Amino acid sequence: MSSARNQAYQIANIYGERSVKNFCVASIAIPGRRVSLVVIVVLGSNMFVERFMTWSVQSGADQRAKAISRLAAKLFNGSIPEIDRSDVEQALTLYLEDPSAKVRQALARVVARYDNAPRHLVWALARDITEVSEKIYARSTILRSRDLIDAICRGDDIIQCAIANREDLDGDTIRRLVKHAGADAICQLIQNRLVVLGPGLKHDIADRLGDNAQVRTMLLGDDCIDAATRQLLADRLSNCLLNLVDTKGWGDPNRLQKTANDARNKVTVEIAMQTPPEHMVEYVEHLQTSGQLSAALLIRACCTGHAALFENALSLLSGVSLKRVQSIVDDGRVAAFKSLYGRTGLPSSAYPVFVAAIEAWRVPQEMPQLIGQIIARAEVDHQVDGALLAMLSQMACEANREAAQDYSRQLMLAAA
Repeated sequence: MSSARNQAYQIANIYGERSVKNFCVASIAIPGRRVSLVVIVVLGSNMFVERFMTWSVQSGADQRAKAISRLAAKLFNGSIPEIDRSDVEQALTLYLEDPSAKVRQALARVVARYDNAPRHLVWALARDITEVSEKIYARSTILRSRDLIDAICRGDDIIQCAIANREDLDGDTIRRLVKHAGADAICQLIQNRLVVLGPGLKHDIADRLGDNAQVRTMLLGDDCIDAATRQLLADRLSNCLLNLVDTKGWGDPNRLQKTANDARNKVTVEIAMQTPPEHMVEYVEHLQTSGQLSAALLIRACCTGHAALFENALSLLSGVSLKRVQSIVDDGRVAAFKSLYGRTGLPSSAYPVFVAAIEAWRVPQEMPQLIGQIIARAEVDHQVDGALLAMLSQMACEANREAAQDYSRQLMLAAA
């Protein structure tokens, strides 16, 4: 220390006594290089920037990164006197051209933390290579919403992820992320605890990126997503599995498509059974908009006793009020139901199945017996499509298998 102090006094003779007063700042800027730093931080001298750059040429990237980090932090936290701030800022500006990305990263990391960092440093670092600029986009509050939006639209995945992790995202930025960001950034956005995504935004994410397994898993793990979004994700999962099996050539495409459709309809009805009545209209509208409100789906709803899905679908397709539809179905008025059904656009070959279901609902019974009653009544009418009867038979097999499994579990619990 005494040797360094002697050098400080020598510098004072050349540059003035004020240099010695700032010697302590210099002595902690870069550990292990105090003698050099006595020259570096001769603050307020006309030779400061020149001496600083002279030292940097002789130092490695790691040393320069540590030096620039500490010097920048001292400038922004007010440790450096006002009279010397201009010289230090010039030195930081020159380091924007440092050949080492590690040094520029170190500078960006400090600049991003302070609200009083010079704007020209923020802008320059934000336009550096991705490894540097991500530090600015992840934290700097000097960047405004439109700056973040412009960066999102440029499509750099790393930058999008950095923005998605920010703590101060506003509504416009979040919406732009939902609309344009890649899957990785969307996953970061979903995991951001300071961001609350509304049902509409979650549905938009599912619609745009529902084919991505990671995004799909995160959304399905959210208990707050609405029924329409959950069904959309189930539909995308079904399509992904179907495409995988088809690509691998693991079975007949037609049979695979039929299996996928049956599985999709089953999940759709199960989701409907968990949907509150006040959200059923929205759920049915989603099914209609996505082209999934088919006769096969409604037959499955009838066979599982889900009258709410069936009645809301009839109301939407026919344009008749839900209250009137419920009255017709509950009273079992066949003539009125035939008129109502004719306005839905559903195939006439499915009509006898729906009539049989309405009649079978009058007697409380378990699902296997209910489906059996519907099949028995529908088979009397020779206009019923054979494919629908085959579907009903398959549903009867499923219902009997599930009933047997439930009975087996009950026996095992009783014996335990």
